[in-house]
Amino acid sequence: MNSTPAAVLDAYIPVSMVVNSPLSQAASNLWKDLTLSGTQIVVPCLWIYEVTSLLRQLVSRRVISARVGESSLSLLLESNIHFREEDATLALNALRWADRLGYAQAGGCFYVALADQLGAEFWSADRRLAGKLKAAGWPHIRELEK
Repeated sequence: MNSTPAAVLDAYIPVSMVVNSPLSQAASNLWKDLTLSGTQIVVPCLWIYEVTSLLRQLVSRRVISARVGESSLSLLLESNIHFREEDATLALNALRWADRLGYAQAGGCFYVALADQLGAEFWSADRRLAGKLKAAGWPHIRELEK
């Protein structure tokens, strides 16, 4: 990574942009602000699986149509997102973050570990995770709010 500022976004933020939710406007504004400022949006590759799964859940619940789910996924995958492969170092750091935060699973902690590794802000729509990171004194957490 060069000196270009970076931000790590969890999977809920782009999904919030495509559904009518209390976070929709905030998610869209964040995406626009990051894009206009030239900030690189960096995510672990597992983001693809999480976004796809979240969109499928919305289709299954009939919140969005299958066509909207597919077009949303296509648009997100064609956007200027920088994917980082999960490697042994990132996995170990995610495991350590999960332990530090008292999580039984480490999935969401890959985002934290990546942001920590890059010295980047981590934007999350997950209030519980954001609260735990704030309580741990981690300065890079930014919570997406209504």
